[in-house]
Amino acid sequence: GLKNFKDKNVVGVSGYYSEVPIGYYWRFLGRAFFAPYQGKKYENARWLSNSNSLIRRSCWEIYPFDEKLALCEDYDWASEMIARGYNVIKDPRFSVFHSHFLLRRPGWHARKPVWEKTCAIIDKRKRPRKSYTKVNTGG
Repeated sequence: GLKNFKDKNVVGVSGYYSEVPIGYYWRFLGRAFFAPYQGKKYENARWLSNSNSLIRRSCWEIYPFDEKLALCEDYDWASEMIARGYNVIKDPRFSVFHSHFLLRRPGWHARKPVWEKTCAIIDKRKRPRKSYTKVNTGG
């Protein structure tokens, strides 16, 4: 993941994640899930995932996550950074095993309609947006 940041234009790196039930234990299924993505690195990938992401701090201080969003704040942030001319990478070498099964939260399929609705609202935002941060960036 960190090697991608050698390019100063890269402000976020994320990978894929496997949400198989008890994915923490069934690593062989995760490997099978990730196999189609091996070697495919995507540029300008708005699907940054807080489950496994790194973001450039200097950009996050100028434009932090929109805390008014109940979810998809990572998607909004990546969309904003891309609109500002930066790059967000989806790198399969940065993939993880992640599951809500043990926390008894609804799975991806149950949350998908809510995510789609929220992302549709985010996609209608005019970009780039003015930052609402109160962080003093020294400038």
